[in-house]
Amino acid sequence: MSDESNSPFTEQERLQALASYKGREEEFSFVQMCYDYKWVQPFDWVEWKETDEAAQLRDDPDVLARATPLQLQHLLTVIFRQDRFAEGSAAEHFESGLIGRIIDRAGVLAQP
Repeated sequence: MSDESNSPFTEQERLQALASYKGREEEFSFVQMCYDYKWVQPFDWVEWKETDEAAQLRDDPDVLARATPLQLQHLLTVIFRQDRFAEGSAAEHFESGLIGRIIDRAGVLAQP
């Protein structure tokens, strides 16, 4: 992750916070934590979500299992920003397991 996130937290702290949500059902608090820890960032998410990279990360668990922190940030930004325009789309990603897989990957990346 680059320094342009303007987060007061180190990348390690951010990854640990993201990974700490494994198994929790409080979706709203998870979304809020993503905003608080700067996992949701301004970038051209509308264009990025249409890329092959975005589709592979979203649709292929093996590709997601190798995602970088920046790719996780992009996915989370797309999921939560898109939900503002299509309410309920984030809930679908919780139910499909995509957000759980993102959390799993953050847990791996958070390991020292």
